[in-house]
Amino acid sequence: MKNQNGLSQTGAYNSWHFMRDRMGKQKAIRKMICRSWQQDFQAFYRHMGDRPEGTFLRRIDRSKPYSKKNCVWATREELMADTPQVKNRKSVIQSLDGVVITEWVSAYRAAKETGIGRSGIYHCCHGDQKLAGGFSWKFA
Repeated sequence: MKNQNGLSQTGAYNSWHFMRDRMGKQKAIRKMICRSWQQDFQAFYRHMGDRPEGTFLRRIDRSKPYSKKNCVWATREELMADTPQVKNRKSVIQSLDGVVITEWVSAYRAAKETGIGRSGIYHCCHGDQKLAGGFSWKFA
């Protein structure tokens, strides 16, 4: 690995290091991290810069490698909204009589906006319980 020039204690370095750890074996690193970032933190840092407080490294398209064109700094909320368990699913809040009241893009967003626990919403959506926060829930 090339010299980090005193940046090894920064958030950007931690994200770069975690990205490499996530890819695990050398073959995965070659396939899922662009060539310039594989062993060179300075190249990563030139492309991404300092990591803003409260953000994490995110691939825009999970099927493509980590690279300058495919990575952004994202908040935890942005990451959660893009997880495979949440993406392309909708949570629907219903009244007790079955009339739809509101629809959200994810159970995470519904929980955040209503103050109803996310685990309760998920348990309703999966049929493990009938109500959460006084409402029935289902995935659309």
